[in-house]
Amino acid sequence: MRKEKGFTLMEILIAVLIILILIAICLPIYFKIVEKARGVEITKAFKDIRESALRYKTSKGNFTNDFSALDLSYRDANGQIIQGNIAELRYFQLVFSYEGKTLTATRNAEVVPYGRYVLNMDIETGKTTIKCPDLPPNETAQCDKLLGE
Repeated sequence: MRKEKGFTLMEILIAVLIILILIAICLPIYFKIVEKARGVEITKAFKDIRESALRYKTSKGNFTNDFSALDLSYRDANGQIIQGNIAELRYFQLVFSYEGKTLTATRNAEVVPYGRYVLNMDIETGKTTIKCPDLPPNETAQCDKLLGE
């Protein structure tokens, strides 16, 4: 009797199946972790912009709605220094309100675990809120986790 070396087709199929199941479980978790990191990154940018806007108000007496007037040098997705009240960043679009008291960040991509979402910050109080219009009402608690709190 001759003993064959190697794996049978059934053993290989079972191994591939196990790997595919692990990928199916881990991939959504990975994407949520990455998206949470982007949410934390934009809240850090919010804090930096708020501090700069408050310094501007202290020196000039009012808020500005122009990123270039602040003592920051944020760059847009193309590497250009941000000018005006709208900034196209890599993952978000930042918009100063007309009077400069509110900052809004809208997630650019539509295919993310949470769908499209919008962060708003009141510059005077520093309060940040988040809305996920693409999520069903019973899943909005997931949306709040993006703020990293």
